[in-house]
Amino acid sequence: MGFDFSLPLLYHSQNLRSVELENDKIVPRAAVHVPDADELIAPGTPIQFDIVLPATEFLDQNRGSRRINPFGETEDETFPEAEDSLLQQMFIVRFLGSMAVKTDNTTEVIYEAMRQVLAARAIHNIFRTTESHLMVTSQTLRLIDPQTQVTRANFELTSITQFAAHQENKRLVGFVVRTPESTGGEALSTYVFESNSEGEKICYAINLGKEIIEVQKDPEALAQLMLSIPLTNDGKYVLLNEQPDDGSPSENRGAESEA
Repeated sequence: MGFDFSLPLLYHSQNLRSVELENDKIVPRAAVHVPDADELIAPGTPIQFDIVLPATEFLDQNRGSRRINPFGETEDETFPEAEDSLLQQMFIVRFLGSMAVKTDNTTEVIYEAMRQVLAARAIHNIFRTTESHLMVTSQTLRLIDPQTQVTRANFELTSITQFAAHQENKRLVGFVVRTPESTGGEALSTYVFESNSEGEKICYAINLGKEIIEVQKDPEALAQLMLSIPLTNDGKYVLLNEQPDDGSPSENRGAESEA
């Protein structure tokens, strides 16, 4: 014997109409729009499996970044803000891929980029990834080579417009970066990483850095924010977790790992 599911649905619809009439007002029903993949990322968008800096970032990092003295020593003055930053938190990550996206109005674009990056890696049998240090400060997010300490990429926190951890695979994390183009417009790119710890920790650090930026011009608000967060013993940096990240470097760990 079959069941007619249209009857309770019809009754429910009529009941809603009667409630609206009784209240003598129209209750707008907000339609929840779930964007299609094509609305988030243009079909056929290429995926970069190596860090590729935007042209402006590359020029900024390599224009007078190192000074060589007669004794053969080099001094890296590229990131003097590191010493003044209120936040310094390092995470062990592996870069999985990046791609241009069409919007930064929703975190759904990050989840779709994660899906496409992982699918592309599987299709092309790309399983080996290189380990990096992701340093979050109260001004920038830096991707550092753990062997040479050379900065592979540097993003201003103000240019990061969306960030999220994967809802199921907790170690996947991504963020959207908005960068100016030489044509005068702006480009949007999503970067996807696998972390040795939960991606939410990285998101928390980025969010905290952005909060510090927002209140740094208000000493009282900044003091209140810092009072709510534990500091290192010297009181210089924000301490996000007492124990080292569960992906702390080890002499026995190679520079590369399997993703």
